[in-house]
Amino acid sequence: MTLNLASLVYLLLAGMLLQASLSYLMLGVRAGHDRRKVLIAAVSLCAALLLVGSVWRDGAGSIESMGQALRFNVAVIALGCVALVWFARAYAGFRSVLFPWLYTLAGAMLIIIDLSRPMGITFEQIDSLRELSVPWGPPVRVPVGQPGLWLWPATIWGLIGLVYLVYASFSAWYRYRQSTALAIMLLTLALPVSLLHDVLARTDNRPTLVIGPVALAVLVLAFGIVFGLELGRQRARVREEVDAARRRADDQRAAILRLLTIEAVQQADLPGVLKAMTRELATTLSVERVGVWLYSEDGTRLQCRSLYHLGGQRWLETPVLRVDDYPKYFAALNQNGRISIEDTSEADELSEMWQGYLRPLGIGALLDSGINLGGRWIGVVCLEHVGSSRAWQADEQAFVGTAAAMVAELVADAERARTERAIRSIAAGVANSPQDRFFLQIVRNLAELFEAEIAYVGVLDGDRQRVTTLACWLDGKAQDNFSYDLAGTPCERTLTDGGCLYSSGVCIRFPDDTMLQEMQAEGYVAAPFFDADGGNLGLVGVIKRTPLDVNDNTSGILNIFAARCGAEIRRQRSEEHVRQLAFIDYLTGLATRARMYEYLNGLLDKLRNSGESAALLLLDLDHFKTINDALSHDIGDDVLRSVGRRLQSAVEQDVLVARLGGDEFALVKRSRSRMRKQAEREALELAQRLLATLEEPLFVGERSFNLGASLGLVVFPDNGENTRDLFRHAEVALYRAKSLGRGRLQMYLPTLQTAAANRLKLEEGLRRALAEAQLELYFQPKVDATARVVGAEALLRWSHPELGSVSPADFIPVAEETGIIISIGRWVLDKTMESIAKWQRNAVPFEGSLSVNISAWQLAQPDFAEMVSDCARFHAVEPGRITLEVTETAVLQDMRDVVQKLKQLREQGFRVSLDDFGTGYSSLSHLRDLPLDEIKIDRAFVIEVEDETAHPLVESMIAIGGHMNLDVVAEGVDSEVKRERLIRMGCRQFQGYLISRPLPEQAFLWWLADRAASLRLSG
Repeated sequence: MTLNLASLVYLLLAGMLLQASLSYLMLGVRAGHDRRKVLIAAVSLCAALLLVGSVWRDGAGSIESMGQALRFNVAVIALGCVALVWFARAYAGFRSVLFPWLYTLAGAMLIIIDLSRPMGITFEQIDSLRELSVPWGPPVRVPVGQPGLWLWPATIWGLIGLVYLVYASFSAWYRYRQSTALAIMLLTLALPVSLLHDVLARTDNRPTLVIGPVALAVLVLAFGIVFGLELGRQRARVREEVDAARRRADDQRAAILRLLTIEAVQQADLPGVLKAMTRELATTLSVERVGVWLYSEDGTRLQCRSLYHLGGQRWLETPVLRVDDYPKYFAALNQNGRISIEDTSEADELSEMWQGYLRPLGIGALLDSGINLGGRWIGVVCLEHVGSSRAWQADEQAFVGTAAAMVAELVADAERARTERAIRSIAAGVANSPQDRFFLQIVRNLAELFEAEIAYVGVLDGDRQRVTTLACWLDGKAQDNFSYDLAGTPCERTLTDGGCLYSSGVCIRFPDDTMLQEMQAEGYVAAPFFDADGGNLGLVGVIKRTPLDVNDNTSGILNIFAARCGAEIRRQRSEEHVRQLAFIDYLTGLATRARMYEYLNGLLDKLRNSGESAALLLLDLDHFKTINDALSHDIGDDVLRSVGRRLQSAVEQDVLVARLGGDEFALVKRSRSRMRKQAEREALELAQRLLATLEEPLFVGERSFNLGASLGLVVFPDNGENTRDLFRHAEVALYRAKSLGRGRLQMYLPTLQTAAANRLKLEEGLRRALAEAQLELYFQPKVDATARVVGAEALLRWSHPELGSVSPADFIPVAEETGIIISIGRWVLDKTMESIAKWQRNAVPFEGSLSVNISAWQLAQPDFAEMVSDCARFHAVEPGRITLEVTETAVLQDMRDVVQKLKQLREQGFRVSLDDFGTGYSSLSHLRDLPLDEIKIDRAFVIEVEDETAHPLVESMIAIGGHMNLDVVAEGVDSEVKRERLIRMGCRQFQGYLISRPLPEQAFLWWLADRAASLRLSG
């Protein structure tokens, strides 16, 4: 069988489709058996098989072979159409499977009929094979004969499947407005044309080329492009939604904290709190109108108590709604407690208020959360989105629910405040009591009011079988708190019946109550207090040894005090809950930065008074960004949780562990010793233990991670007067640890602050260095074994106006960390080519190549190869005169991308050198993959050559370079002994102080001239 150009194209397309099929299949399996991707993989496979069958058909040498090829192609087309129909159903999200199954059964029948006939369904019989001339190669064989009886039914069957695909694509586009669905629909419309062309050719017995397979292959490849674009957009949307959810959660927590700290909350100023709350809700959730509505006392009207308009930045007049006017809305609100409407025009429960309220105001979406107090609905927090529809996120709904709960608490407090004002002569002292003495003041006032020996406030324990007192007043003084069993006491009756009052004889009625029996109590009165849901929290009680004077106000007064105690406990618990939100990291359960700051502030004061020391440790995970980028943020979150648990388990209970954010953690270790050195030793031991713990493999699910960390610590209070200084010093130490390499720790020293200041000065100076011409190129020559100059290396030097000559070892890392290395690298490359171009014009005796160092940052630039080429063309420099020196560490950042760029440059004539060979992660294993002309043995290996011992590593490097036809340059050659030994090992090029130090350009040119003159004299 002869392959013409069309056959080669068919096979190339088939290979591409086969690769696409495997890719889709892997993506579908990874995505939890995504049916769309698995089905499109099946379609791609069928298209690939059809192209192979087309090659078979065009090259058939006999009628029998042609019939086999035609049967094969029809069977593959039928399978592909069935897969397309099932794909269309999955893509459009149709639920019905009736049509796909009927279509599949019909396709199975066609396949059976096709395979059972000698010539398939395409021909009843083939009379001959005609050769059809084509412009791109040898003639192809085309069958001529009587068309098959099943050809048109099969064609109609195929067209039905394509119509179903077009309909499904249109439905998906109409429903979701996805551009990919529209693209699939338009692409599919082109396929029937090719199908009809092929069928009509068979019917008319016209010898013509069959274009259907190519059309199907192009369609499937286009599907792949469309799906690739859609997948990329989906991933971007997921990342944006996760980030948006995190930002919203942070904003909501911050809003709650702001509300709880305003003065109006502390003063139970309900109007002030509601105004602040509506503004916070509108600002945090970006909602145009936010209102808090409360029912009237008779429950017939809903009065807006505060309505904030975000666009106008002001509070509007508060309207009133009659409950009877909107029965559907209030029925839904009372039944569900919340109404979340994305489109108000389509919601049945809002139909009654659409024309009169929602539509005139342009309200497109609504989120209402009922305010429940003690089991009854007292109002609603209403968010009114002006404009088009809006989908309310789950966190937004929960946030509004929290706001409604806060309003319920505030309303309850306000109602109790009104009642308490009636007896403020009794409770005035309570209202002004500090928080830690609140309950003690309550029981003292109760004891004085009832002239009783005992008054107490108690709360139920977790099992609700015992009561623990919060305050107890006995015989005129405060007592220690205690717990007691409820069973057999009047307290049990109080919690069961909602109150209990015995003017006398209480010890007789409750003989099992030890306390009553011991004091021979006569009078007893108690009232329960409740949580926001109406459940028992605890009780307030008064006990007298003599009969209790009872009047109409006795129970009422106690209920007032009980209600106040309940409100205070709920407030304290709410504050504690919010405090937990602010001080406990939601991801790891560790302390937050806010908690760490609060703890350090208090600890600093204690340490100054005690003379003791403590240590703050900052810990930053290594390689964590790689995990997030490669495996998703969900896996990264799991890793952070595991790290948090590991840190917590590696320290004592008195060590505070916090997550500051991202992959940064902090720990505070307090030393009980007054000796600072001892505190430092303890801190270092803890730091080393933490680093060792994190170096152990971390297992998350089925994955294993080797993280490691860098750690900086500061011992205080000697090294920090306040928390801000402590963190700044710890960060300086952490930065120093990172600069020393991964997995290192550094204790803060005052000298590090100086180093940090110098680094800042270097960073600021580098930004001015290019503009103020402070940078200069030096040149260090390379020679061969005969002392002939074969090249030179351009080296960057910086003369700082204040610091003087700054070593590249000091300023290059700063340039790389700040990104200034990109501009500096371009300048060095431009100056290098400018110099060699000038030397060529001036006939300088320099015939070798000039090497220039390329950083990892430069290699990562998308236009790096084009920039180098453009620079050479601008200066009219032959590419062969330039050697690009790269390090293996830079190459490994993104090896595939870097190799592609270096190959492109090397094909243009540029030379490529691997600098510092032998110091990378796996130099030998990557050497064969890099497009190199030269390797440079690092000076760290050359230094050891001077002694008499064997040096198999250096010899191996030289031998490897020789076997790969690479030039081998030894760096750091500073003695004749080293040069001679390197020559004996096979090295032929050298660079180092033995030949010359790096020289300014003019001095280098003089050196070249002297060298040339010396060689002429010696020759």
